Amino acid sequence: MIDELTPDQEKQLAVFCEKGIETGLSTKPVNKTAAKKFGKKLCDFLKRPYKATIIVDGPYHAFLSTVSFAQIASDVKLKPRSKNQDLKEDVKKLVQQVEKQLAEQNVFDDCDLEKLFQNTIATIKSKKTSYVYPYLEGQVFSYYVYFYKYFRDVLGIKYEADFELLEDSVNFGLIYPLENGIVIISERWKTIERKGTQLHCETGPAWEYKDGSKGWSLNGIVVPQWLVETPAEKLDPKQFSEIENVEVRKEFIRKMGVEILVHKLGAKEIDKQGDYSLLEVDLGKQVGNWRYLKMMNPSIGAWHMECVGRDCNTVQEAINFRASMLKSLKNDWKPEELT
Repeated sequence: MIDELTPDQEKQLAVFCEKGIETGLSTKPVNKTAAKKFGKKLCDFLKRPYKATIIVDGPYHAFLSTVSFAQIASDVKLKPRSKNQDLKEDVKKLVQQVEKQLAEQNVFDDCDLEKLFQNTIATIKSKKTSYVYPYLEGQVFSYYVYFYKYFRDVLGIKYEADFELLEDSVNFGLIYPLENGIVIISERWKTIERKGTQLHCETGPAWEYKDGSKGWSLNGIVVPQWLVETPAEKLDPKQFSEIENVEVRKEFIRKMGVEILVHKLGAKEIDKQGDYSLLEVDLGKQVGNWRYLKMMNPSIGAWHMECVGRDCNTVQEAINFRASMLKSLKNDWKPEELT
């Protein structure tokens, strides 16, 4: 039993953490030979017949391919391919990629792939199927894999499970092994942007894959595209009231500036207590007047404006409203006690 880490073991833990982050952020293209070996090894582990490994450009293409190929039994062949399918260019490219890889591995060489993918897209659009979560998360899971690698490689802990499969999986994107022997693997990130340790990009997507899958983030908070790509001076203050997530509202305020937002909203100050103000804002005919607590978050040094009850008439009442779930513990709360 290990009661305490040595100084060298503590240093090694930091090294493994950095390696895990580096692997998780890697934009290096997937090695096709390694992917095929991994696909076969995974099927052997799952006791399934192995047919082929298909590498696609990202999560959406992996999901689309998975739903498509899940419809094919391992011994079924479809009709000859039609050339008259109405597919978008990115999906046509995906079909060509898949078709080429299947031909190289001598699998389903006479499938009507265009028809198969067209039917799948129609199924997705009709909401008869939803996103399929991957069997393995690949590089996204790398931080945890390297955490356990540390215990094995540095502390000598032995695992009964087949840890090597999980260890190998971080070299790829999302992984879908199908019962018919087809293994779908997505490429790694095309780009990923950070500020310090947080996902962050002020001009476009914070992460993107080659298949067009992308997401926007500010200071580690997932935000809508419009909040990132709309210049601060062109942001509509009325949009602030439509944001439900507190963290996204914080980023809206950070971008526009709290004083500008308050001014543009035509807010009326009802009460003030130090850096905290209770404001009344007219949000239009459908919503009417509502009250917001303008406050500095003591723990992170960022301004917030949080909606409170219409019956709040003082800053203290607004703070207590935010702590409504804790009323049984205390009557009056201080902001620093909540954060």
